[in-house]
Amino acid sequence: MLSFVSCATNQHAYFYKSNVDIAQVPSPEPVSGDPYVLKVDDFTGAYNKALSEGYVLLGMSVFQGELDHEYNALQLAREKGASLVIKTTRFSHTEYTNYYLPLTTTSTSNTVGYGYARSDVYNRNNSYIGSAYSSAVGTATTTTQNTDWVPMQSKEHIYQQATALFVKSNTVYTLGAYYRDLTINEQKEMMTNKGVYITHVIKKTPAYDLDLIPGDIILEVNQRRISDVSDLRGFLSAREEIVEIKVNRSKQLVSLRREVEARAISSIKESKTAPARRGKK
Repeated sequence: MLSFVSCATNQHAYFYKSNVDIAQVPSPEPVSGDPYVLKVDDFTGAYNKALSEGYVLLGMSVFQGELDHEYNALQLAREKGASLVIKTTRFSHTEYTNYYLPLTTTSTSNTVGYGYARSDVYNRNNSYIGSAYSSAVGTATTTTQNTDWVPMQSKEHIYQQATALFVKSNTVYTLGAYYRDLTINEQKEMMTNKGVYITHVIKKTPAYDLDLIPGDIILEVNQRRISDVSDLRGFLSAREEIVEIKVNRSKQLVSLRREVEARAISSIKESKTAPARRGKK
């Protein structure tokens, strides 16, 4: 069931879900002027590109409803300190509402009434001397109201709308990638509980220079075994320079080093029976 708010409400602000406050973003790039609004059809592609270019997601609004004005998205971006707004709008359907409108009519009618009277007249001796006659005319007005219920129909165009707010971060990354723990399905597919899944790689960072790519599963960093996100965060918190990363890439064990020509590749199956080859190929 869809939720709707009043047309006068800023729907972008009403449905906004914060990811991080700008005060928590390391080395945010100063914003001069209004945020840049990028209207796209491929929202996911634009979202992923922004992350890879060093933008940090402040928050998102995703909703269905009457088309909200772009100014509302811009106003929200100003409030949150965003420098980039990615916005998409797609027509969903038209909703029809049936209702009845009361139509009241008033009618007035007049009724005329006549009256006649006769009186006998007697003298002092109580002798009849004649008759007196009188008549009267009266008019009565009656007002009545009749209500007819007229069937009506209204329609409203419904749109799927999404807005993401970003700010550029100029921090110096130890790794420079977004990552998460393995899902249950990935654990079953890889036949292991250990590893950290890479979702995005930020350009001009150690992860980018090492040629780490989305979809890689980190197994080791500088010969230290990485079991989950907690392990990787612990390593990165020490700010140790990353020399080598071992990853599971499409079920192949790949050793990524600063020297690209020194990269060694072997299958996961081979790595269980023999150590990964090192040195130049």
